[in-house]
Amino acid sequence: IYTLFETLSRKELEKVLDHYSCSKTDSLKYKAAVFLIENMPKQYSYSGSFIEKFKIELNKHMELSFLSRKVIEILPFRYIDITSLLQYEHDIEIVKSDFLIYYIDYAFKLLGENPWLNQISFEDFCDYILPYRISHEALDQGWKDSLRQPLEGSLKEIIVFHDDKKYSSFHWSRNLGLMFDLHYASKDFNIANIHFERFECQNSSLAKLFFYRAIGVPAALEYIPAWANSNGHHYWVTIIDPRLRDVKFEEIVERKAPKIYRRTYSYNEIPISTKKEYIPDIFREPFYRDVTTNYMNTSDVNIEIDNLLQIKNDYGYLAVFNDLILRPVCWGKIENKKICFKNMGRDIVYFPIYYQNNEIHNMDYPFILYANGTTRKIIPDLTQKQRIYLKRKYPINSEKTVYGKKLIGGYFECSNDVSFKNATIVHHVVENPNLMCTKVPVCVHGKFRFWRFRNDRSADIAEISFFAKQQEIKGKVLTNDTLMYNLCDNNPLTYSSVRNVVVFDMGQPVSVTEIRYLPRNDANGIYPNNEYELFYYGIKGWESLGVKVANDDYIVFDSVPLNSLLWLHNRTTGREERIFTYEDGQQRFW
Repeated sequence: IYTLFETLSRKELEKVLDHYSCSKTDSLKYKAAVFLIENMPKQYSYSGSFIEKFKIELNKHMELSFLSRKVIEILPFRYIDITSLLQYEHDIEIVKSDFLIYYIDYAFKLLGENPWLNQISFEDFCDYILPYRISHEALDQGWKDSLRQPLEGSLKEIIVFHDDKKYSSFHWSRNLGLMFDLHYASKDFNIANIHFERFECQNSSLAKLFFYRAIGVPAALEYIPAWANSNGHHYWVTIIDPRLRDVKFEEIVERKAPKIYRRTYSYNEIPISTKKEYIPDIFREPFYRDVTTNYMNTSDVNIEIDNLLQIKNDYGYLAVFNDLILRPVCWGKIENKKICFKNMGRDIVYFPIYYQNNEIHNMDYPFILYANGTTRKIIPDLTQKQRIYLKRKYPINSEKTVYGKKLIGGYFECSNDVSFKNATIVHHVVENPNLMCTKVPVCVHGKFRFWRFRNDRSADIAEISFFAKQQEIKGKVLTNDTLMYNLCDNNPLTYSSVRNVVVFDMGQPVSVTEIRYLPRNDANGIYPNNEYELFYYGIKGWESLGVKVANDDYIVFDSVPLNSLLWLHNRTTGREERIFTYEDGQQRFW
């Protein structure tokens, strides 16, 4: 361990070891000190003029809780344009002996007082109770005390009286929701041009981790670097309980995670190249442990690199399509033109890649790792082409189908009397439109001035339009609610909450041949006058199959290679887009 002490603080670190080597009763504390010091060299915080100015701005917000401040102090470190201007302050060069002794003694005090820690392993204690930091925040000797002291009375009451909970860190932590809410209470706001959202997953998770560490609940920050079937990433906090495996996180049932990493204080293996090759940022820090197998069934994937591909790199990666680009989620070492990627999430399309001059290059064709663990490489057949009909650029989220469901039971009717005496019903909504535009032929004879949609419950509707032989008829919405005008603005992203009825006045009796209605939706369907470009994925990446302007709620492309991985891009608007295969005349989104 002394090889780590070739720093200005060597004497300070030796003081810590000497302090705990005097008594046999401190043997565990000595091991804890060794753990902190051995894993300290890569721990750091930031300094620089921006940080000083940021703190000055933060101090103006006296209404913020201490817990909120701890989270907000870390916010700037997410942005590379900020961190590139800052300097590192390595813990091993500046930490003092009394600082480490304080946190070691504090952790062992919690170990002795908290009954839910009675059966925790020493390894878990070191990683999830002992550490003095959780990220790259500035060193702060008093933060755990500052968070715990106001809760002492409530904590002691729970320890004494909650016999059914106090021996399980998981069950006991569920009692802490109200305490956490009270201490994290804050608001969304901007500070130094950085936006703080208190319930954004990373912010709220960091807050919970600070909270749990201070009161002695073993917890860890879990991280999905990129969802495999939607945009974005995710953070949450898991409770470490020796009786339980990691409690399943509900969102990985609804969405697909290629990898799940846990932030630890201890080191984990990272790619270290001898050839000065580019390593993606997420794999440069050794504090992320792969815990994917704790949550789901996984498979190891082996890739053989074609001999014609002259790759001199030490490492390759698997990436997923996320937010319109490829994002690496796993690394593997290249050995004898082969590479093995361990414990990959299933039912996902992966892209084998490597980096050259900081740019992504294909190592092979993408492949599907099916839910049963089998794989299929997606190689487009350029000798066989097909015509495809597309209705969406992004899969339908089941949660959003409720918008259309609320229209069921409603009906359209017409009359020449604004009170709708002797009204004629022209259409009943009997099926969920499922975010799609429904076109209803109108088969009534005669002309009518007033048309309306009626329902027994409130329904969110994006658009209602009327046509006479393909020519749209514009009517006036009879309402004082200006939001009702959203029904006629030709914008699928705006909507109106129709409470029971909405009436349209055409100004004079008209003959309507078609009614179109669209429930509140995500605007990821196909819309007239929007421009779309279709791509397939070849060995060199995305290849365009042409650009078309839609004139209906679907779009057709010809000469599409069979067995292709496809991507439909809306060049007019929007960002939510997913890759898909075309199977049995249907889009299969991935």
